Amino acid sequence: MALSSDQTPEVALFAFEYGKILGLAYQFVDDVLDFTGTSASLGKGSLSDIRQVIVTAPILFAMEEFPRLKWVIQQALEYLWKSRGIQRTKELAIKHANLVAAAIDS
Repeated sequence: MALSSDQTPEVALFAFEYGKILGLAYQFVDDVLDFTGTSASLGKGSLSDIRQVIVTAPILFAMEEFPRLKWVIQQALEYLWKSRGIQRTKELAIKHANLVAAAIDS
């Protein structure tokens, strides 16, 4: 936004850094809420990140305290690589991209 409004490079850099730091703070709170919030309060299922095998800050900190957790996650990733999960997700992304392209064309 700062660049599109003809601001100085300094203001643009400040806006970028501000947005980045604010975004990180938001993400860390979201990471905590994934474990502590309810589905009703979150508007999505609780533990949705862990169900999607997204390693967030709480998991990283837990791995520091309990190194065996890293092994458990590595085992889960081995199953992921053996499965067609990544390929199927790519196919799903292409399907949705095609739906968007079709909507734009119509």
